[in-house]
Amino acid sequence: MLSLSYSLFTKFKFRLSIVVSYIIFLFGSQYLGSIRGWYGFGWWDTFIHFISGGMLAFMAIALYERLVHRNAGDDISPGFVFLFILGFSALGGVLWEVYEFSCDQIFHTTMQGGGNFDTMSDLIAGMVGSCIIAVCSWIRTILKQKQKSL
Repeated sequence: MLSLSYSLFTKFKFRLSIVVSYIIFLFGSQYLGSIRGWYGFGWWDTFIHFISGGMLAFMAIALYERLVHRNAGDDISPGFVFLFILGFSALGGVLWEVYEFSCDQIFHTTMQGGGNFDTMSDLIAGMVGSCIIAVCSWIRTILKQKQKSL
């Protein structure tokens, strides 16, 4: 398990998958999207939500592995792991869309430029990104359980 330690600021260790997906997300959303104007492309915002869905899925996996006792992993259903990752990621996407809606209403911004279509496209893209990671984790859990039973 690859992890990076940032003991300069905290004592937390972050998995390499979380760090890499976060850097890709920041580079894509802030530099390419905001500074270079790529949000002007119709598909860029949706792509960033796809990346953020994957990033949230990696965070869900890390949270799951910290919360579940190591020996309990043998008894937990791979379907539960899939649903936990997907549910965590979906909640993150919904909370982000609530944030966008709230900012548009309170500060009169245009974060939801396309209204309902933008919101639904963002949520679907985030779910697809997280679903890919959740399926991979589901398969990995099945393979681990089979390997331990041999």
